[in-house]
Amino acid sequence: MATVSSLEFVRLLEQGVVPVGIAIGAEYDWYQPWGGTMLDQANQQAPFAARFWNMEIPDLSSFQENVRRRALYNLQQDGRKLGAGVLAHTQYSQLYRVKADQGESFLCRHIAIGTAISYDTTASPSHELHPTLSLGGPLRSFRPHRKDLL
Repeated sequence: MATVSSLEFVRLLEQGVVPVGIAIGAEYDWYQPWGGTMLDQANQQAPFAARFWNMEIPDLSSFQENVRRRALYNLQQDGRKLGAGVLAHTQYSQLYRVKADQGESFLCRHIAIGTAISYDTTASPSHELHPTLSLGGPLRSFRPHRKDLL
């Protein structure tokens, strides 16, 4: 099984890389803003003219980034269970906004799926490699999201 096309599968085999299975990394988490709703929080942090612009909310972005990093870490660990590296292929992320009487909260989930690959480390590839994210080494540490600044 592999997440790559049949042409890519053949190219991997030609290079001495053998797909040995599928690796999956998934993570989800809940976040409740510390300063009321996201709109209230944005209004408190922005100058008057910028309040109606489309702007990033750093706490929510940091929270979502942490969920993605934990999912990629889980993908890396799943590949290690198979004794292989991972050729990450598909990633899927969702962020749900949930309103309740106590305020609003957010549910974020991220799923990463890739082909677990095994290869001869002594043989050098015959083409140039351009990794976008190495799952072989340690990932950057998680940045804690701030839930309370008081």
